[in-house]
Amino acid sequence: MIGARGDRRLLLLLLVRLQSLLLHDNRTARDRKRESTFMDSSTHDKVEGTAKEAVGKVKEETGKAIGNQDLQDRGTAEKVGGKVERKVGDVKKVFEK
Repeated sequence: MIGARGDRRLLLLLLVRLQSLLLHDNRTARDRKRESTFMDSSTHDKVEGTAKEAVGKVKEETGKAIGNQDLQDRGTAEKVGGKVERKVGDVKKVFEK
């Protein structure tokens, strides 16, 4: 058995790796511009909001795991910001019709 401290370190390592995978973006600005022209503004907001929610959740859980209240609070704030952005996309979708 690793113990609570070892479990926290393992969880932290896993979450850091997961966060780096979520944030890794090897597309060029030109590719992102081309991609955004194919996507409605509402869909773009929904996707961006969902991504921010996921990153916020990772930060929040990492903060809980290592006992860092500041990181946990920043994660919660980012998660809430993502939810707001996703809801903006929902509202735009209604008014586009």
